[in-house]
Amino acid sequence: TFRCHSRSDCEKAVSLFKNRRPSGYHDGAPIAADTTQILAESWVRGKEYSCDFLVHEGRAEIIRFTAKISAPSAPFGTTLGYELTSPPPEIASFSFTDQLSRAADALGIKQAICMVDFIVNDRGIFFLEMTPRIGGDCLPHLIRRIYGVDMLKLAVDYGRGMMPDSSLIDDRKHGIGLRVFANKNGILQSIDTSELDRNPRIQ
Repeated sequence: TFRCHSRSDCEKAVSLFKNRRPSGYHDGAPIAADTTQILAESWVRGKEYSCDFLVHEGRAEIIRFTAKISAPSAPFGTTLGYELTSPPPEIASFSFTDQLSRAADALGIKQAICMVDFIVNDRGIFFLEMTPRIGGDCLPHLIRRIYGVDMLKLAVDYGRGMMPDSSLIDDRKHGIGLRVFANKNGILQSIDTSELDRNPRIQ
């Protein structure tokens, strides 16, 4: 994903995709010119969030809420980490759960635990992605550490017809999960965590 401000930015992005994918993208092999497809979208300015929510009998209920932490030095759109937090007050004025219910219904989702990425600004809520699965990356581990909730088990139990207890999650507890990016290719054999062990805030 590239954020382009000008025609020259667009030309550079297209050239990168047609000739060589950026480092870390799949196998780095060139893409055949006759198969290149590009999707152009408007960029929405605002804070990006994600949440897991339950769709049950046509109604949405938030399970967890996170603010995304972007990686400024990585390719545009790369998430460095997630902050478990309470929903920001401004989303209440946009009837967020009603929008979730309508969006899930538009996708034909009637009974599922879903994940959604979205941006909030003063004009409203802009959905980026919605899918019938729990949030990935480091989120299941972070949620288990902070809330004591196993999201994978919760999803399996709901698939078996067991209603999750949303009161298990305490929105007064906050935490941040970070993703670690290697600066070169290879096989990770060990991590020296001695410096982290000295900080009582880090689990």
